[in-house]
Amino acid sequence: MEEETGGSQRRDALERDWTKGSVVRNLWLLSWPMIISQSLNMIGPTLDMIWVGRLGSAAIAGVGVSGMAVMLVNSLMMGLGMGARAMIARFVGAGDAGGASHAAQQAFVVAAGFAIIIVPAGILLAEPILIMMGLESDVVAEGAAYMRIMFVGAVFMSFRMMVEGIMQASGDAVTPMRIAVITRVAQATLCPFLVFGWWLFPYMGVSGAATADVVAQSAGLAIGFRVLFTGRTRLRLSMRNFSLDPGMIWRIVKIGIPASVMGMQRSLGNLVLMWIIVPFGTIAVAAHTLYQRIEMFILMPGMGLGMGSGVLAGQNMGAGQPDRAEKSGWLAAGVVEVFMVCCSISILIWAENSDGRFLYLLF
Repeated sequence: MEEETGGSQRRDALERDWTKGSVVRNLWLLSWPMIISQSLNMIGPTLDMIWVGRLGSAAIAGVGVSGMAVMLVNSLMMGLGMGARAMIARFVGAGDAGGASHAAQQAFVVAAGFAIIIVPAGILLAEPILIMMGLESDVVAEGAAYMRIMFVGAVFMSFRMMVEGIMQASGDAVTPMRIAVITRVAQATLCPFLVFGWWLFPYMGVSGAATADVVAQSAGLAIGFRVLFTGRTRLRLSMRNFSLDPGMIWRIVKIGIPASVMGMQRSLGNLVLMWIIVPFGTIAVAAHTLYQRIEMFILMPGMGLGMGSGVLAGQNMGAGQPDRAEKSGWLAAGVVEVFMVCCSISILIWAENSDGRFLYLLF
C-alpha cells in the first residue's frame, strides 16, 4: 500500500502542470530540489578539499586555484545549459513534446561541441595558466595534475549538466536531485581511497581527488541517460529521428551566451582576486581558497531559485501566459535578495566563528 501511495505521488509530481495553480507554490516545489542539486554539484570541490587538506598547504592552494579555473569553464557550460533549458521549457509549456525532444537532442550537440573545444585546451594550458598566476613550483605541480584530470572529466560534466537541465526544464526537478545525491555519495566514498591509497587502491594524492570526481560524474551521467531514454521522467528522449538543426543550436547558444558571460565574469573576478593574493604566499592562497567555499554554499539557494523561476517563466511563456512568467521572476528575485541580506549580516557578525569551524573540518 505504501509503495502504491509513493508511486501515485511520484506520478502526480511528474504530471503536474506548472502553468496552472499558485505561482508561489509552483516556484517552491520546483526550486527546492534544484537548490539541493546545485549545492550537491558545488560540494564536489569541497569534498576534494576535505581530504586534500591533509596533504599540506601546497595541495590546498593547487586544488583551490585549479578549481577556480574549472569553475570558470563550468560557468560557461551552465550558461549554455540555461539556453537549452529555456527552449525546452517553452516547448513543454506549449504542449509540444516533439519540439521539446528535438531541442533536447540539439542540446547534446552543444554539449559535445563544448567538450571538443574545452578538453584539449584545458589539458594543454593547465600548467601555463598556473605559472601565469605566479604560483610557487610545488603549487603548480599539484594544481596542474588536478586540473588536467578535471578537464578530461569536462566531457562527462557537460553532458550531465545537459541531462539535468533537460529534466528540470520539463518540470521534473526531483530526479536530478536524486542523481546528484548518488553522485556525491559515490565521490565522498571513493575520494579518500584514491587520495591516500587505502586498501587496494594506489596512492594518487590530488590526482586521486580529481579522479574520484570524474568517476562519480560519469556514474551520474550513466544514470541520467538511463532515466531520460527510458521515460522515467516527464520527457522521454530518443535519438531515432535525430537530425542536425543549426538553427536550433544557434537559438540555444544565443540565449545561453549572456548567461555564460555573467557566470564567467564572476569566476574571472575570483581568479583576478587570487592573482592579487598570490604574492602573499601559499598559506594566503590556501586560506582564501577555503573561505571561497563558504561563499559558494551561500550562493546555491539563489541559483536554485533562479533556475526554478527560469523553468516557470519558460513554460508560462510557451503557454501564452507572460504575466505568470513575470511574476515568477520577480518573486524569486525578492526572496533571493532577502536571503542574501540575512546571510551578509550573519557573516559580518559571526565571520570568525563560521570560518574557524570550516577550517577545523578541513584540517
